[in-house]
Amino acid sequence: MTNTSPMFSAFALCHLCAAVVVDEEQHQRFHEGIVKAFEDRDKAVQKGFKQHADAVRRVLRRAGLVKPEPKPQPRTPPTDVQGGMCSKCAGGLVTAGIDPQIPIRESDATVPYLVCVGCLREIRRG
Repeated sequence: MTNTSPMFSAFALCHLCAAVVVDEEQHQRFHEGIVKAFEDRDKAVQKGFKQHADAVRRVLRRAGLVKPEPKPQPRTPPTDVQGGMCSKCAGGLVTAGIDPQIPIRESDATVPYLVCVGCLREIRRG
């Protein structure tokens, strides 16, 4: 006898929950519904935890037990330092003698200083 005989039914076994399945599509929707229910519960728990943590933080801040969080400051590139920007024209700074287009004096060969690529301003330290 074969499985196409009316004597045998087309049951399947679910490998996730070991259930005997008659309609595979309906059983698949059942498992998807369970997964969605757990995802919805997880989102609700996370939202509740965040609201509670924010409320506790507000109460502690009002009581003066916690300092308010500082607002983030925009990062500005450093000025008048190696690899930074010129404070006058916002041009790039290089060490004198690195760029062949920027002339250096022989007396300055032993004393390193910065030169702005944009306005050729010399920045000496020390």
